[in-house]
Amino acid sequence: MEKLARGVALLGLGLLTAAVMSTAGEAKTNAPAKTPVLAVISYWNTADLAKLPPDSLAVINPNDGVLGASKAVLEQARAALGAAAKRGVRFLGYVPMGYGERVSGRKNSGGTTGRTLEEIEAEVSAYHKAFSSTGALSGIFFDEADEPCAQAVLEYKRLGKFVRSKGLSTVAWNPGWTGEGGCFVRAAQKGEIVATFEDSLKSYQSDPDVKAQLARAQGLARARGVHQWHLIRSAKSEAELRSTLKLALERGADLVYVTDIGGNWQAGDNTCGSPPAYWDAEKSCLVSGVCP
Repeated sequence: MEKLARGVALLGLGLLTAAVMSTAGEAKTNAPAKTPVLAVISYWNTADLAKLPPDSLAVINPNDGVLGASKAVLEQARAALGAAAKRGVRFLGYVPMGYGERVSGRKNSGGTTGRTLEEIEAEVSAYHKAFSSTGALSGIFFDEADEPCAQAVLEYKRLGKFVRSKGLSTVAWNPGWTGEGGCFVRAAQKGEIVATFEDSLKSYQSDPDVKAQLARAQGLARARGVHQWHLIRSAKSEAELRSTLKLALERGADLVYVTDIGGNWQAGDNTCGSPPAYWDAEKSCLVSGVCP
């Protein structure tokens, strides 16, 4: 058995303690978490949500968002979230941002369709209405959050404030990288989460640009009190899982999800559609701090 050293405790909503203190007018950082939080992009069937362990964070996505989901789908999801809440699992509602394209319905750079800020806010409100009664909805996961840096500064602030106005405490952005000069970390507010990496294990391990970007983001995130989420695909074995988690810890990740599934949806990869083959090992590593 291999141990990952345990670090700071989790708060009740599945987040980490703030990483910034101020002394004599200068920012000083606490030590980073020694074991990242297990935070899952779980576009799973509702039965699989029972596999989520206590104190984990997960994303719920009934219908590429929640708008348009049938009554039956919502009722099934509410039941699953209510059961998970009793185990201390917290959920973020999936809301796509359209890669900064604000003309409703127009194709954006990612091949999906653009959305207005009002449409995005309407979906946040719909999640709150659908799931607040379960006690499991902690906040919102804004996907497709890779947009021009200046636009991100304004939109992250507005949308984060809107989420919190609903009584939801957790705001997560998924641009999938740090942005130029770490601009997506700079755009986030203290206590928010930014997915500063979402790609393959090969890229995570070997791409020199990724290494440089994440090294820069590590200090920046700690100084700003922003939590980093690393999402790593195509780690094919438990040995690769363990080496990936060690690297994530070295790079200051506060939240992590590793899967063996690839990211080529055109070829049929369903990256976030089911737990990885080594799910029990991943839970052990990240929840107990002991890797089998």
